[in-house]
Amino acid sequence: MATRSLVRTIMVALLATLTVAGTTVLAAPPAHAEQAGKLLLVLDSSGSMAEKAADGKTRMEAAKASLNTVIDSLDPAANVGLRVYGAKVFDRSAGNACADSQLVVPIGTNNKAALKGAVATFKPFGETPISYSLEQAGKDVGNSGQRSIVLISDGEETCSTNPCTAAQKLANQGIDVRIDVVGFDVAGKAKQQLQCVAKVGRGQYTDVKDTAELTDQLNQAKKRASEPFEVSGTPVQGAPDAASATPITAATWTDTMPAPGKKKFYRLDRTMDRSTFWAGLTMTPTLTPDKNYAFTSMKVVPQDAGYPTCGSGYPYAWTTRGRTAGLMTGRANSAGRRDDSITECQTSQLVLQIEADDADDAPDLSKQKFQLNVFEEPPVEQESSLPTAVPEDKLPWTPIKPVKATPVVTATSLTKAPSVQPGTHTFDIVPGEFRVLKVPVGWGQRLEATLSTGRLPQYKGKDDYDKMELTLLAPLGGEANARYDKPPHADSDIVWDDGVNLAAGTREVRYRNRHSLDEASVAAGLAGEYYVVVTLSKNPTSPANTIPVTLTLQNIGTAGTGAPTYEEPSLPKPSGSPSAEPTSDPTSASPGDPTSEASQSSRPTGANTPRDGGRNWPLIAGLTLLGLALGGFSVWYANRTRRRP
Repeated sequence: MATRSLVRTIMVALLATLTVAGTTVLAAPPAHAEQAGKLLLVLDSSGSMAEKAADGKTRMEAAKASLNTVIDSLDPAANVGLRVYGAKVFDRSAGNACADSQLVVPIGTNNKAALKGAVATFKPFGETPISYSLEQAGKDVGNSGQRSIVLISDGEETCSTNPCTAAQKLANQGIDVRIDVVGFDVAGKAKQQLQCVAKVGRGQYTDVKDTAELTDQLNQAKKRASEPFEVSGTPVQGAPDAASATPITAATWTDTMPAPGKKKFYRLDRTMDRSTFWAGLTMTPTLTPDKNYAFTSMKVVPQDAGYPTCGSGYPYAWTTRGRTAGLMTGRANSAGRRDDSITECQTSQLVLQIEADDADDAPDLSKQKFQLNVFEEPPVEQESSLPTAVPEDKLPWTPIKPVKATPVVTATSLTKAPSVQPGTHTFDIVPGEFRVLKVPVGWGQRLEATLSTGRLPQYKGKDDYDKMELTLLAPLGGEANARYDKPPHADSDIVWDDGVNLAAGTREVRYRNRHSLDEASVAAGLAGEYYVVVTLSKNPTSPANTIPVTLTLQNIGTAGTGAPTYEEPSLPKPSGSPSAEPTSDPTSASPGDPTSEASQSSRPTGANTPRDGGRNWPLIAGLTLLGLALGGFSVWYANRTRRRP
């Protein structure tokens, strides 16, 4: 029974670890998404693995049984590899005993047979070069993406170096990797070493001696691991100049950023006269201490003249003190911001221009993917009769009273964010993660949000601190946080042991906000599902911990006030043959589309009925744009790092 319990315990530990550190390797990645994280198993094959369990079987036999069970459950798309140490050199006096560590199965997919074949050959044999194995494991997992190392050991380092030091070097190099450790009934110095490895590696140490305790700890470990942001859409390649701009329609696309100082162009092909295009960009830039600020400009301009600028946006992200950067997100539209430009922007053939920063200290993001959401909004009747744009003055804060809390399963992608109603919601977050949900905000409404965590004793006495942010995003991405007069709290703050309290709100949603010079007003120029993004940064000394969050949301104002009446669409004149074709069909329509029929049932907005025959635009739009594979507007823009350190 002892060995069976041990097998089950190790198996649970490994299965749990397969779902942490952002690897999510038991599930296939979504179409067009960034590749799932990498997982490297590091197994002890030293002589001590021959020690007997209570029923006479060995620890190695238990480890093999656990590994085989885990391997059988792997999804073919899982990125998994296997390293073993102490398997080839028997005598410590041999010169290469402290380098006896081999990558027997490189990290890859569809490799179940190779993994099981390697496991079958292992026998308890040599020494325990943990430090060297960790150094090599860092090379195995590489230096990009979400990476997890699982170390399985039954004893202490037998070579001259300290494995905790090796793990710390890994962390100090900025390698964002989690190291989880499973110990075989270890004690004393060996246990201290392995616990230190997990601690500095921002992972979890688990002793397999107590199954009940292990199960409880691993359930918590599932929450502690941060998940990566998913970039998804139809691959497309922007053109280097406006004349040959790549044609795109209302859909969801992905591309890589241009090189510093370079531009990419996309032709926005209208399907109706006088329509307004909205485009939103998001990505997770990789920043370094010496290149810690990323900046991008977005402009919608007429294709021929290149001016006036119909709309612009400036996504950016930055980081300080070694913290992880948040999402870089922004949006631009073609509505025009001056009276003399509105007509031209409504009638010209338009292009979207994306330009990367060319400053000397700007990072090169040219190999990094971004996601581009494009939505085409129909023209409205009698725009001049609609409420004017919200003044740029600071808004009065309306106190929020929390109600009975409801647990919610949040997401790390806007595409998967759950839709909730105003009220109080609870969830967890861990360092290096952002959690996303969405809430409907109608014409004539503004959204307010407050956040609290309670006391956080795990942050007491910390020399370096994490930062938590509360960011509200418009339906197509881009920050919508507005300035308030005497809000109860700021929208970002350092995490202290006495807890975090934050507050944020938008401007009132009005159609004519889109022409404003105030970015917060432009963000509130479209009704729909607004995103609430909670971000917790991570730095090299962040504790591996789960922080409970209580979030209260309320809409101020009556839904539908000032709602526009959309016209029945008329087809534009042909704009000529496309100069480049997308690589595949655009991503299909999404309920996030603010004018789609499906969206109307999930948000209290609703356009007025047109006068021509009583036809309602949401239904027309749904039928018309479905055939064009409107991917529109599921927005998954999450967060950028705030301006405050």
